[in-house]
Amino acid sequence: MKNIFFLIKVGILLPTLTQAQVNENFDLDKRSQDSIAFHQSFMTDSSLNNIKTVSLRSTATSNSGSFTIAGDQNTYYPVAFSDNGWNSNEVTILELGRSNVHGDSQWNGSVMATFKFHVTRWGHGSNFVDADIKQDQPSAKYFIGGWQDITGTSNGLYLIIWLRGAATYNYHSNYPQTPLFTNTSLTIEGILYPSKNQIENYVNPSGTSLARNMWVTGSQSNYFKSNVGIGTNNPKKLLDVAGTIHAQNIEVDLIGWSDFVFDTDYKLPSLKEVEDHIKEHKHLPNIPSEIQVKEEGINIGEIQAKLLQKIEELTLYVIQQEKRIQAQENSSLEQKEVIEKLQEQLKKLQ
Repeated sequence: MKNIFFLIKVGILLPTLTQAQVNENFDLDKRSQDSIAFHQSFMTDSSLNNIKTVSLRSTATSNSGSFTIAGDQNTYYPVAFSDNGWNSNEVTILELGRSNVHGDSQWNGSVMATFKFHVTRWGHGSNFVDADIKQDQPSAKYFIGGWQDITGTSNGLYLIIWLRGAATYNYHSNYPQTPLFTNTSLTIEGILYPSKNQIENYVNPSGTSLARNMWVTGSQSNYFKSNVGIGTNNPKKLLDVAGTIHAQNIEVDLIGWSDFVFDTDYKLPSLKEVEDHIKEHKHLPNIPSEIQVKEEGINIGEIQAKLLQKIEELTLYVIQQEKRIQAQENSSLEQKEVIEKLQEQLKKLQ
């Protein structure tokens, strides 16, 4: 195994890789040399004095290869890849693959992932990381735990991807790559990047994760078969929104409506029955309680129908009261007429 030398800033501790992870007969290609020169061009004269040569044992720089991460299946280890398309003003495309689900061990899992990325290199902008991941893990965790552009405060080229341990990964890129990793953490430019025990929330473990906005401008319908989450990565319904929805109009399809209240055979509860229910349960009949709403939420269409039912029942109560009032008024008029007649008769007797 040969030693190669990189010009890097003091404090970079890059890992020593095992023989199984090393390809022989390699040299720094012209692209890597150009990257170093470009890196130096961004530095001030004083910072150039801090450059020194350190020894690094690494895999051969090539567009394709493989590497094995030891460790365990419950941990995600940082692996550094380079945006070597940066100097050519092109997006770097990295493919990671495991076709054999029994690779390394029985039912260890398979993955096909494509990363398209462009790092910021200390604020140049236009940076993004888009990931498309398809994977299966019958007896172990998913393979990809997260990623990070670590060039926000440096002139480096590194994108770190956290990959599950106890697995061999094959890679192919449109630009040469030299994956850097250990079986624990990774230190680059004096910054420690530790392993992870959980998948980050921004990772779509079975699909596409986009770093920038998405506009769909097609005139035809778009189809989503399964649950969609907005503001949540764990939707429980076909559309799950963690936040406020603003709309000019909402249409809800319902089966049935509350006009059965006006059927002649509908048994309208007496106000005494309603009062007794309120005293016992602290809510109206057939209306969910506060505890139930907090735990389960409400069905907009269903609650609208129930509220209408209560409005229609209130209307019937008002009609009943109106009839009673009218009957009392009529009775009062009759009594008044009788009284007036009796008064006239008394006058005649006098």
